[in-house]
Amino acid sequence: RECPGAVLEEALGHELRQLDEQLDGLSAKLEFKDEAILQLRARVGGGNVEEDLWRRLRGAPLAVSRTLLEATVRRLLAAHAQSGAQRKRSDALAVRLREAENEVDALKRTLRQTHADHEKKLAEQQRAIQAEREALDSKRSLSPESRTTHSAATTPGATPEATRDSARDTARDATETPVGDADALTHLGRENFYYKHANRELRRQLRAVGQACEEERAQLALALRTADVERRLNAQLRAELHNVRSFLENHPGATPTRLSKKALRAIDTASLGAAGPD
Repeated sequence: RECPGAVLEEALGHELRQLDEQLDGLSAKLEFKDEAILQLRARVGGGNVEEDLWRRLRGAPLAVSRTLLEATVRRLLAAHAQSGAQRKRSDALAVRLREAENEVDALKRTLRQTHADHEKKLAEQQRAIQAEREALDSKRSLSPESRTTHSAATTPGATPEATRDSARDTARDATETPVGDADALTHLGRENFYYKHANRELRRQLRAVGQACEEERAQLALALRTADVERRLNAQLRAELHNVRSFLENHPGATPTRLSKKALRAIDTASLGAAGPD
């Protein structure tokens, strides 16, 4: 019959292998997305975006340039705030991921220790049962009649009452030993049930913590991707702000112009493309 400890060890190893395979799959997906992002950056960086922006700004009215500057500053401030929030969220997710990994390690150590204690207890109980069985077999090797006859033969001066008492004691020993074995087996069954229940609970906790780790990893990856997008947007806004400032420096006669929300809504991409390409 297969040892319960071996079955538990095999199940634990199977779950650990599944976790490793899932982590490998997520790592491969992240590498694939990183390569796609690098390729996209290379394609975007191939065009002359700055020259096109300067061409549009030269042909735009002063009010439009002023509006662009104000909108760019607002977007830059919002991007800074959002980037800071994303960094804080990424740091918090990283801390939670480390805590979850530490909890998984602690559960693994507890499970291994419980398994070792269970195996040790089973070995001790099996040795005790084997010793009791050997003692029972040795007692049963002599029947009550033969043991009574042997006792009477070895004691020539024994009375019939003493002989009957000896036979009765021998019969009582032969009948009490199986009852003791049954009690021991019942006790062992209860302990085995307890250990099985504890092992199932630990395995359930291990699966729950593993799922939590996967969720934390997914959230962390999403936060990192969002932070990367925000960094790219921040760099783009800085470039636009620099270009607008340079445009205003090259036109010292420009004066600040305030526009209403209605006027801002009226300004769209058609205003910027009114001048057309050079």
